Amino acid sequence: MLARLGRALASAGAAEGSKDRVVKKKIRKARQFRRVLTPTEEVLPPHQAFAESLPESEAPYVAGSSRRVGVLALKCGMVPEWDVWGVRHALTVLKLEDVRVIQVKRDETEGYTALQVGAGLRNPKRVNQPMAGHFARAGQLPTERLAEFRVSEDAILPVGTPITARHFIPGQYVDVTGITAGKGFAGVMKRWGFGGQRATHGVSKTHRQMGSTGNSTSPGKVWKGKKMPGQMGGEQRTAEALQVFKIDVKRNLVYLRGSVPGKTGTVLKMRDCFRVKSNPFPEDMTVPFPTWKPTEEDLKAMKAWESGAALPAMEVERMREAGTLPADYEEQPPYEIVMRPAGTDPMAPEEGGIAVV
Repeated sequence: MLARLGRALASAGAAEGSKDRVVKKKIRKARQFRRVLTPTEEVLPPHQAFAESLPESEAPYVAGSSRRVGVLALKCGMVPEWDVWGVRHALTVLKLEDVRVIQVKRDETEGYTALQVGAGLRNPKRVNQPMAGHFARAGQLPTERLAEFRVSEDAILPVGTPITARHFIPGQYVDVTGITAGKGFAGVMKRWGFGGQRATHGVSKTHRQMGSTGNSTSPGKVWKGKKMPGQMGGEQRTAEALQVFKIDVKRNLVYLRGSVPGKTGTVLKMRDCFRVKSNPFPEDMTVPFPTWKPTEEDLKAMKAWESGAALPAMEVERMREAGTLPADYEEQPPYEIVMRPAGTDPMAPEEGGIAVV
């Protein structure tokens, strides 16, 4: 009796320990993109990292043949935004967190040309030995996520090159790949959009069922791939040709028109759109190729943002109206770069549209 009781208690303790391990694993997964560093390690400020990593010379972008590297972005949610014409847009906010090049793969050694990109900073104590060696050979701090993007020969970037939101241009089109949100076990009406059966006239308890699954004697079976109830979501999907509405330079945010796969907190892959659009960039705008390289004014503004010397635009306007703005205050460039509005008011009559001045 006592032996059985002891075994039961041991089994219960093991089950409780297993449950605790599952909970701890979920907590670790929820801590993605946390900036956890040991005191002996140091990360260069963004303005200094830019100056030390980017190459001096850049090849021009060639439409149709040049292919730039993509990025890893964190989905922060969706927000509404109104343009200059008062038209409301549903925007998805994506954040680029410490995105940089980790490895260069060339055709001579790997058989193809690609760049491995990492995002987020990972605690070095939680990196296994193979990955620790991989980051040590690259001379980079461990990252939370890694992804590989095929690029053209003229778009290769050196290891350690940071990639920010200025890599993208407001008005261009991008493709976003991610894992869709899990919906659980779903019926055919929710999963496949079936119409269901009739509400009355002899139908009982089968209003949302699929109905027939195939013929009778011939073929005498249910074909593979038949649309049936099952697990919905949790699959890789790509949202193509999403337009960049605006970018936030200071916080490294990219605002896209429309929705993207995954729920809030999902890590997504974003790159230039080539399948739907032959040229994803606006024709009259300069493409940052192979990525955006800051000028002296940009580096100065980035340094001011990091030190906190730059004031918000609304605060500067308020102080200017009140006459309390210091005379030696240097005006900083705007944080946000918004897509160019349409040439005419979309709500105005066709023959009398209001043109942009």
